[in-house]
Amino acid sequence: MSEAGSLLQAPLSEDERRAVRASLASGARLRARVVGSSMWPTLRHGEVVVLVDGAPRPGEVVAIEAGGRLVVHRLLRVESDRWILRGDANLRADAPVSRDALLGRVERVERGGEELQLAKRPVAPLRWLVGVTRRVAALRGRARASRTPSR
Repeated sequence: MSEAGSLLQAPLSEDERRAVRASLASGARLRARVVGSSMWPTLRHGEVVVLVDGAPRPGEVVAIEAGGRLVVHRLLRVESDRWILRGDANLRADAPVSRDALLGRVERVERGGEELQLAKRPVAPLRWLVGVTRRVAALRGRARASRTPSR
């Protein structure tokens, strides 16, 4: 299976989208650079992900094109013909997307000169940290409310 040397970048024209899908369907692997922190700590800004063809399952990381941007997020669930995605560092799911938005499934990440397989689930400590952060924020809100003088 071949792997393209150049990096995939959005926005893609309709012809480029068709070419990406055809390349992946023929067994090629395509590379794309991660921009942003929505998938931290699973994926870090500047890392390169390798995309392959194949029907993703919930828990896997996929690449889609949405709003002219290349988005790499985790597939949470499928609801009829819509996919629900979310970045591992995000608290809320993305707006549902059509299956047609799919470009590829993320097979691995290139990190520090190594190639790493991705976990099927977000990193557990992150979920714990998010839960603790929410609880602390709620407690702070209650404490502030109880200190507010009544008139």
